[in-house]
Amino acid sequence: MENKEDESKLKAAQKQINDDVQDKFNNNDTDVQTQEEDNGQRQEEDLNLGDTSSLTVTERNELFQRGLEYEQKGLPNLALQCYRGCINGLKSKSLFVLLPQCLHNIAHIYREQENYEQAIHFAQAEKLFYETSLIETEEIQKKIEEIGTGIGDAPKDINDLNIHALQAEEYEHLAKLCLDKNQ
Repeated sequence: MENKEDESKLKAAQKQINDDVQDKFNNNDTDVQTQEEDNGQRQEEDLNLGDTSSLTVTERNELFQRGLEYEQKGLPNLALQCYRGCINGLKSKSLFVLLPQCLHNIAHIYREQENYEQAIHFAQAEKLFYETSLIETEEIQKKIEEIGTGIGDAPKDINDLNIHALQAEEYEHLAKLCLDKNQ
């Protein structure tokens, strides 16, 4: 019974992350504006990314890399457009492994621009992502322990094996996220 409650809390937290990020993305399209070239300053334009909600994993990763390049070149508004394009339309259980880094970078840019309300919001979304990942890890660990205590018993149902394989994939995904965060 407790596992079902944990599962529903986890799903609610994941949905809240996705909804919050999507709301912030949709409500702040006016944040990125064109700046005129003045006294040697670089000109920043709207990238006109269009609808990024249906990007593939590879396209999202490439857009994230573009954002990193803009940020390194000192073009934070262009980087912000790329990062926000990456998170537009993300669904629960999507495979965008750069999500926590993307949220972190968005928060960092807003902090640098002294837009603290937005910075806090995206920092909280990043924190919620990691908390959700920890909950998932605990659930996977419980399942592994349950399997371990069942050694020597009757063979497992094929559906149970499929669930455990899926959970192993989720654990592998979490490990990749942790590795990406350490880069």
